[in-house]
Amino acid sequence: MKKLKIGLLTINHQGWIFSFENKKLNINFLDDERVEINLTKKQIADEIKIAKDNYDKELFEEFVEVLSDGKFYMSTNEFIDELKNTGFEFKNTWISDPKKSECGRFEVEPLAYYF
Repeated sequence: MKKLKIGLLTINHQGWIFSFENKKLNINFLDDERVEINLTKKQIADEIKIAKDNYDKELFEEFVEVLSDGKFYMSTNEFIDELKNTGFEFKNTWISDPKKSECGRFEVEPLAYYF
């Protein structure tokens, strides 16, 4: 599992849209096809606090159930595309295109090179 600081990551999970901006997320590449994003207890609590102020009781309860294990899944390609839209931090360098090296001159395979 890798801890990755991202600019913005949007996840569609069970019909809910989650956006995480300027956060460090725990990323686990399950295989070449799937990525698991794990939220910390504090991140879950923060999301629940925001939802409590914005959703009626029924929606809020559904939201809490969806968020309860703090795990989200997305395809690896979708994850790489999201990173290309937002960027991420790698060895104290902000990467805006995961298909390029840190200097931006060389094509790289994102999974092999960065993760």
